[in-house]
Amino acid sequence: MSGGFVKLYSSVVTSSVWAESPTTKLTWLTLLIIADADGRIEGSIPGIAQLIGISVADFEAALTVFLAPDRYSRTRTDDGRRLREIDGGWEVVNHRTYRDKRSKKQEYDARWVAAKRAERGDRQRRPAETDTTDTHDLSGVSNVEVRGQRSEEGSRSSSSAVDPDLHAPFDATEVAPTGKASAEPDGSARTRAAVAEVFGCWQTVHGKQRSKLESKRTARIKARLAEGFTVEQLCNAIRGAKKDPFLMGKDPRAGRAYDGLETLLRDAAQVERLITLEEGEATGVRAEPPRASAPHRHQSPVARGRSVAEAMRHFP
Repeated sequence: MSGGFVKLYSSVVTSSVWAESPTTKLTWLTLLIIADADGRIEGSIPGIAQLIGISVADFEAALTVFLAPDRYSRTRTDDGRRLREIDGGWEVVNHRTYRDKRSKKQEYDARWVAAKRAERGDRQRRPAETDTTDTHDLSGVSNVEVRGQRSEEGSRSSSSAVDPDLHAPFDATEVAPTGKASAEPDGSARTRAAVAEVFGCWQTVHGKQRSKLESKRTARIKARLAEGFTVEQLCNAIRGAKKDPFLMGKDPRAGRAYDGLETLLRDAAQVERLITLEEGEATGVRAEPPRASAPHRHQSPVARGRSVAEAMRHFP
């Protein structure tokens, strides 16, 4: 026996086999159940008769029906026969036809699954294609973070402690210290170094030293780097978030701080907005402070709607 299952369609009750005796119908259903994936039934007449719980004579009578042509069969394969004899047993004639038969919903579901798999494959290939757009020669750089152990001493106060190549759009082509190029897609030491620097900046600026660089944070940083943002720009966005009252939880509408790395680097628009906050203060240009708003009970419905829309803009 196959130990699997059989697809049984409700149309069996209107087929010609359903006009046979109860013993014949029971035999037919049992044979379908014990058939293997290719519709083969292996066994002896006495053995299968005992399995079904009928006499050998009744089983032989049922086999006579299944092996004979059926003028009322809905399929004309093999003159409507249901079984054909093979070495060691029998084979269900139309087993493959009914096994592969799909309902309209099953066909729709299969197309939907295939489309989703193709879409997921495109998303997985896209970062690799993006990573190879820019290539930087690092053969002359002496302190590249090949192993992600770069010192952070004076990284913000002294430009000499900052590797300038890490502040350019990253790519997936890594140059080894010997000067030999080694293509290491998306997981290159240089990419990891860029991700580690952005993560370290977020930890320092927002006091998240206990946080871990897990897969979601890594993916969020890589997504922004792939869009062309440099490490320096992402760090500026992280620092700029400190000047956003809502993200820092100082706005009464916020209720709490929204300073998670996934929120700050949510998308390109968020990064650009936070960079503007940081660079505006660095150049002496102050952003207009938020106007004091009256409590909700004194606001018009239109004003309340604007307040809610403004608040929702900060959510990830």
